Amino acid sequence: MGLLGRLRRLLGPEKREGAPFTDAIVDAFEEGAARRTGANAAATAAVEAAASAYGRAFAASRVSPAGPRTDWITPGLMNLVAREMIRRGEMIARLYVSGGRVQAAVAGSWYIRGPGAESRRWTYQLTEYGPSDSRTRWVPSASVLHFTYAVAPERPWAGLSPVQVASAEGRLHGAVVEALADEARGPRGSLLPIPQDGEEDNLDGLKRTIGALRGKLAVVETVMAGWGEGRPAAPREDWRPQRIGFNAPDVLRNLRSDTGKAVLSACGVPVELVTAADGTGQREAYRRFLFGSILPLARMVERELGAKLEADVRLDFSELMASDLAGRARAFQSMVGAGMQLERAAALAGLMTPEP
Repeated sequence: MGLLGRLRRLLGPEKREGAPFTDAIVDAFEEGAARRTGANAAATAAVEAAASAYGRAFAASRVSPAGPRTDWITPGLMNLVAREMIRRGEMIARLYVSGGRVQAAVAGSWYIRGPGAESRRWTYQLTEYGPSDSRTRWVPSASVLHFTYAVAPERPWAGLSPVQVASAEGRLHGAVVEALADEARGPRGSLLPIPQDGEEDNLDGLKRTIGALRGKLAVVETVMAGWGEGRPAAPREDWRPQRIGFNAPDVLRNLRSDTGKAVLSACGVPVELVTAADGTGQREAYRRFLFGSILPLARMVERELGAKLEADVRLDFSELMASDLAGRARAFQSMVGAGMQLERAAALAGLMTPEP
């Protein structure tokens, strides 16, 4: 019996609001453990670069059909959906009608209960936060938008982010970034070695002069004549301060770069998009990102929107696809040259929407 099984056995079968009290505690324990996995990496620039790339792409999408049923799906909401799916693995919002129009309230925290793996039978306890208070309510699954990036079969109600799935790499990247941050937080400045002198008061003026330099020039007496012990005790070189401060080992800097690229790859973002690359490489990387990462995630979002709104909701990224227009035109020309019908070739090249 594992730790969680022993915890359930020790806590016993107390009830609360018709739900097992033990299960509520253990579920919270499990959820907390799952969310801590890769938590350090989620605060790094690599994850933020990935999340912002997805967020900006989704914010640029056009929602169809346009109208009162979908006008609440704003660019800001789409940006948040994509960002949270990458950073947190999921996002939840409550659907409600106000003034005859559909609205969405994003939940800040939640608890889910229900029998089996059928999400339509689940009930959500959602907490929504405002500037001066928070409100908690139970909501049926039919009134909840629950977007997930990935789930584990043993926890189908909890979304997983790419960094949580690739937790080993995420922890390594987070640890490397934290180590570099520790290095940067260390003391910085210059040390000036001064031998002990019997007349300490003689050094007070010198200390004040050095402390007030701020990049300016100061004329001081040479130390080549020696200190209290005379010339034989003089240093071999005159005034030579020693710099101390941030000097991270090369292995840390290299690891930060390597693990950062691995985190980007786990999030589906080609590393060429955030590293130095020529124009051709950048365009190819963006094409892979659009067709291999953005569109599959968009299909998942469309399905959830369509299921809850009972409509065929589509996200159009044609404005972003314009960056690949030259490549698609060449593909169209090649297919037409090989004898394919114009309409079919244009549809396959993404130059027009195929007829149903």
